[in-house]
Amino acid sequence: MQPDHSVIDVGCGCGRLAFFLREFTRAKYTGIDVIPELVAYAKKMAGRSDWDFLVGDGASIPGEVAPADVICFFSVLTHLSHEDGYRYLQDACRFLKSEGILIFSFLDFTIPYHWPHFLDSVGNQDDEKVVVQYLNRDTVVSWAARLGLKVCAVFDSDRLSIPISNPLRWQNGVVTTGSISLGQSVAVLSARQDRIPSAVLTGLGDCMHSIGPGTYRDLLESVQEAAKSVQEAAKSSQDEANSRIEELKGVCSAHGAYVQRLRAELEGLHRRMRAVEDEWAVEKGRRVALGSPGFRQVF
Repeated sequence: MQPDHSVIDVGCGCGRLAFFLREFTRAKYTGIDVIPELVAYAKKMAGRSDWDFLVGDGASIPGEVAPADVICFFSVLTHLSHEDGYRYLQDACRFLKSEGILIFSFLDFTIPYHWPHFLDSVGNQDDEKVVVQYLNRDTVVSWAARLGLKVCAVFDSDRLSIPISNPLRWQNGVVTTGSISLGQSVAVLSARQDRIPSAVLTGLGDCMHSIGPGTYRDLLESVQEAAKSVQEAAKSSQDEANSRIEELKGVCSAHGAYVQRLRAELEGLHRRMRAVEDEWAVEKGRRVALGSPGFRQVF
C-alpha cells in the first residue's frame, strides 16, 4: 500500500486502522460500520477532517462512496453468514478500482489455532450470542473465482507472516519483532483487467471447493510444478527446433553453393562445346577446300 492509495475500511469499528493510517496516507479514507457510536469514536480518533466515516447497514457499501485502491474487511466476515459475507464482497467489487486490492480476514476451520474458538461457540447456547463464522482456503478460492478476482496471497493465522517495522509490546509485556500474526487468517485478492473467462474461473473454483480442505497447497504446488515442466519442455522443443532450423539452413546453404558450382561447370562445358564445334567447322571447310578424296567420301 502506498500513501496515495485510497481506502474503504468496512467494519472500521473504533478506528484502529484509521488511527494507524492517519499519518501515513494522503489519499481518501472511508470508514464504515453498523454501530453509530463506534463510527463517531473512530472519526474522533483519526482526527482527519478530510476523511469520511459512515454508518452502514451491514450488507452493502453506501452508494455515495468513491471507488478505492484498497477495500478491507477486518473481522467482518467472521460475524456474517456465508451468504451475507459473499454478498458484501460482491457489492465491494463495484467500488474496487481496476488495479485495486480487496483484503479480508477470516477464521479457518483447517487451522488448529482456531478450533478452540469454534468449540467455545458450540458450547454457547445463548440465543443472543455473537455469530462466529468460519471459512477455509478452498472457499476463498471459490469465492474469488466467482467474483472475478485473483487470489494474490493467503496468510495463515498460525504463521508469523505479517512484517512489522518496529518492535511490538503486547499487554502482557511480551515484545515481538520481525513478523506477527493478525490472529485471523488474511486473504488478499486483486482486481484484474486481463481476467480469465468466467467459465474457466468458475470451473477452477468448483474444483478447489470439491477436493476438500487442506489440499489447496498440494494442488497449487502440483499445478506450479506442471507449469514449470511444460515451460521447460516448450523451451527444450524450441531449442531443438531452432537447432534443426540452423542445421537445415546450413544444408540449404551448402546445397545452394553446390548448385552454383554445377551451373558454372555446365556453362564452362557448354562454352567448350561451342568452341569445339566452331573449330571443327573451320577444319571441315579447310579439308573440303583442299579436295581430300577420303574426306569427301566421309562427308
